[in-house]
Amino acid sequence: MFVLDVLHHDAVEQVSSIVRLLNDTSGCVGWREFWPRDFTTTEVVSALVALEHDGHVRALRERSAGDDLLAVPSGQPDASACEEIWFALTEDGRRLLDEWDPPRN
Repeated sequence: MFVLDVLHHDAVEQVSSIVRLLNDTSGCVGWREFWPRDFTTTEVVSALVALEHDGHVRALRERSAGDDLLAVPSGQPDASACEEIWFALTEDGRRLLDEWDPPRN
């Protein structure tokens, strides 16, 4: 759910940006205070793959430099290509996020 939450701030994000946002402690975006350590790229990629599989995020890839983003076939995103892939919330992901009762201080 933390991953879904940081994705709702922008239309699309790459893995490195998602990790940076999750670990942010200077603003209201990050979730580091609710996690026992910094979020890692490996666990974020794992979460994104599961969220994509469940239809909560869509994986996108640039057709060519500067072009529009195209959908990556379902089940295709993996750790080896994670920096070439962008992620966006789907309508199902937005609905799930809207139903979430996040932890509070």
